[in-house]
Amino acid sequence: MLPQAAKQAMSAFSFKDRTLYDPQLSYMCYVTYVATLLIIQFFYLIIYLLPALIEEKKFLANYKISLKVLILRGKSLLVRIGTMWITICISSFTGLCLCGRIYSLPVRGNILAYFILMIIFLLALTVMGLVLISFLNKQNYTYFVEFYSIIYTLFILTSGATWPEYMMPAGFSQVVKCIWPYIHVANAWKYLSLKEIGWDILWPYIRNGLLFSIAWLVIAIFLHTFKIYRKQKNTLAN
Repeated sequence: MLPQAAKQAMSAFSFKDRTLYDPQLSYMCYVTYVATLLIIQFFYLIIYLLPALIEEKKFLANYKISLKVLILRGKSLLVRIGTMWITICISSFTGLCLCGRIYSLPVRGNILAYFILMIIFLLALTVMGLVLISFLNKQNYTYFVEFYSIIYTLFILTSGATWPEYMMPAGFSQVVKCIWPYIHVANAWKYLSLKEIGWDILWPYIRNGLLFSIAWLVIAIFLHTFKIYRKQKNTLAN
């Protein structure tokens, strides 16, 4: 459709239809979905996950820990993380439904797809937490939170939700997709709620999110293995 014809067609839509096909007309529709993910990212990663991993890292620094204790601590941590995942999925979906009921925020799409996208996002954040914890401790964590606060808005600006990928410099979006998972879920979650997209459109986002998690999990394992090896080597040397 030619630009002029598209403009004329848009002018014939009702306001409700226009907010569906052109969500920029509604500030709430345009921002709420990506802002919700940003809030979830902050509270899960910064407030919950990294402090918990720092405590576990401090505990594991003791080489006298038995295998039984190590397994029990690992199970406890997995249960806590799993419980947090369930809580986040249910509470965020409930919040969106309430916004839809009270403020007429569009909440469409498949419930299963919603939970799958959220779990993939939380999985990717957990993997990134494992990567970050190889560099963080109680002494420098405050500086990391300050740095995170400085770059906070960059997650939205580089997600492709407010600034489309085709308007970014060539190759920039690919770099963002390699270093942080937010971009893999933000648009998919918005499109699912706004336009009720199907699995054929969602699948590339799901696949890329899983590949991102696998790649960075390998990096996290390598980093922690290297640190353990170096620490043991220094211990034997002394």
